[in-house]
Amino acid sequence: MAALVVAGTSVLALAAQAHPAAAKHTAVSHTAVAKQTAPHHASAAARSATASTTPKAAAPATKNNPAPAAAATTSSSSSSPKAAPVVTPAPDSSVSSLTPVAPTTPSSTSPSTAPSSPPTTTSYTSTNWSGYLATNGSFNAVSGSWQATNAIGISGTTSADSTWIGIGGVSTSDLIQVGTQNIIAANGQVSSSAFYELLPDFAQTVPGVTVTPGDSLTASLTEISSGQWSISITDQTNGQSYTATVAYASSNSSAEWVEEDPSYSSNRQIPFDNFQTASFSAGSTTMNGSSTTIAGSNAQSIFMVNHSGQTIAAPSALTSNGAGFTVTRSNVN
Repeated sequence: MAALVVAGTSVLALAAQAHPAAAKHTAVSHTAVAKQTAPHHASAAARSATASTTPKAAAPATKNNPAPAAAATTSSSSSSPKAAPVVTPAPDSSVSSLTPVAPTTPSSTSPSTAPSSPPTTTSYTSTNWSGYLATNGSFNAVSGSWQATNAIGISGTTSADSTWIGIGGVSTSDLIQVGTQNIIAANGQVSSSAFYELLPDFAQTVPGVTVTPGDSLTASLTEISSGQWSISITDQTNGQSYTATVAYASSNSSAEWVEEDPSYSSNRQIPFDNFQTASFSAGSTTMNGSSTTIAGSNAQSIFMVNHSGQTIAAPSALTSNGAGFTVTRSNVN
């Protein structure tokens, strides 16, 4: 985004649901705040553990909260220090209030002594994410394509939205992500940009890639060797691209394709703009060493909901090839 860049926010307290009509995931919004701190996307685990009103300090590396290393090498000039707020999804803004929603099953008409199997999760709800997440495996790569959203702001206040793919941030506080975002000023001026984020660091604006609403983007995250990741994003509309190699300790615990409401560095969500629709395609991941589609990874849908349980953003069913879906914004805030 022009002024704000938010790193990938991990899902906060997601709730699984069987295609909940009113489930929604709280997205971290990126808006201009009084103090010039960069907004970021944090994972659910990270957000629950580190929510505060001051910028978060880097925590010591642990098994469940590895500290990302500094960027190693890039194909272009390295990212500038986090001076301006960055609006991007990341473990710092991992999934919030993620809750699984189990499908309802009809009661049996006859008694049974056999132990009942737990219901299969068909979806989740969250207060900051909407899209799909896969957790049943070890994930070493994720990719996808989408159109930069054509968002409408909220009169009188800053609002934002971000669209990204990522690894981690669902059950752990680590999250590496890459995507695009919109930050809309109170006067309606839209600033769009590409970003990447390595939680707990703030999101970084991708240099050399100018994003315009409606552009077609393709991106990927690939662990090329243990702890070494390749980040790549290309604007297919204008031909601009960026690739970097960074060092990051990931739990490889999940893969995501998400439309998010970003947050400020204080973990306070930015007002969610009306992004209208976010369309993903060509979604894939490398799970347990094999490449597969979103459907092949047994990914579950995430509905973004407000604190009253009303749906803010809802994902469609996956396309017939199992690699695409659309997230639609409701008129609920």
